[in-house]
Amino acid sequence: MREENMRQWCIWKFKEHFSNVHANINCRRANIQEGRDRMKEHYDVRSEEDGYQLGDLVRIYNPQRRRGFSSKLQRSCEGLTKLSRELMTNLL
Repeated sequence: MREENMRQWCIWKFKEHFSNVHANINCRRANIQEGRDRMKEHYDVRSEEDGYQLGDLVRIYNPQRRRGFSSKLQRSCEGLTKLSRELMTNLL
């Protein structure tokens, strides 16, 4: 009889422990989701939509490297160019 009581107690303790573990995991998931939401909200406040219009002067990013020269000293942008058409509407 004593072994059966001990077994029942162990099973009860095991179930109690894992219910606490699951509650803890769910709490952590909720905190992570809240953090994600706050970060997205903060990012969305600072982000801008369309910053360029057709006809604006822009620099073209062209990261071609020439061998034998330091990459820090090479230009990664070409000169000013007039924006004539929209290539992509959404980058995401």
